[in-house]
Amino acid sequence: MSVCGRAFSFLLLGVLVTSCLPGVEPKKSTTSSISYCEIAENQLGSLSGRWRSLPIPVAFRADQFTKAEMQQIVFAVNVWNRFFLKVHKVNLFDIGTEDSPRQSTLNRSASLCSKSIVDGTGTYTGEVVIYKNMKWPYTNARSAIAFTEYCRRSANPILEMHVANIDINYEDFFAEGKPQPDLVTNIVHELGHVAGLDHSCNSKSESDARFVGCGSNPTQEYQDAVMYPFDASSAGQTRRVLQKNDQARSNCLYGGDAYPWN
Repeated sequence: MSVCGRAFSFLLLGVLVTSCLPGVEPKKSTTSSISYCEIAENQLGSLSGRWRSLPIPVAFRADQFTKAEMQQIVFAVNVWNRFFLKVHKVNLFDIGTEDSPRQSTLNRSASLCSKSIVDGTGTYTGEVVIYKNMKWPYTNARSAIAFTEYCRRSANPILEMHVANIDINYEDFFAEGKPQPDLVTNIVHELGHVAGLDHSCNSKSESDARFVGCGSNPTQEYQDAVMYPFDASSAGQTRRVLQKNDQARSNCLYGGDAYPWN
């Protein structure tokens, strides 16, 4: 049985996530690498799932992105990969190289959860595909810059990811005359969702004891995180450095200090 998950990320907070606090720019200094799993009780509900093995293969939908766009997205992938290589000695993602990135000819699926890109042994048979949408398919979420959809299998203590896609909204953003958000910032955030991290605070509910609401005064550490759902719709809003909360939560999913597979 598959469980579908969706993460509309970096929304205009006044439109769809009215419970969330205004975005707060993180410190500009880099964060030292965290090698251990650390998660507070009020973030236990923020681990969406994890993949059976690393690296997770990621590909561009062929013939959609410019070279400059692909370079920015590869840069975002490497934000995560640099941390994982340093701490876990393995890349989190495999997107190929800047000169020869992975590309896929697969079109978007209307029934994503009926598919799988990894078998029960952790062997990958496909890729997480990134799509450039000139016509945004999520008409009820026009203010979403990007959207990650993923599907999970039953597993303990954390559900197991088996397929995911990233959609980028090129109808309402990036085009001439439209807002120009930082593509790297948004993809770093979306890749966190692909890896299995929900937001650093709950953008959907204020009443979950295991996942603090964004309108319930989350700590500054949560607000500084790459995975905080701040408003990145404007030029100049950038978060390109993984913060302590991003690193520590990802270590609970992968590496020697992660929750064991049961």
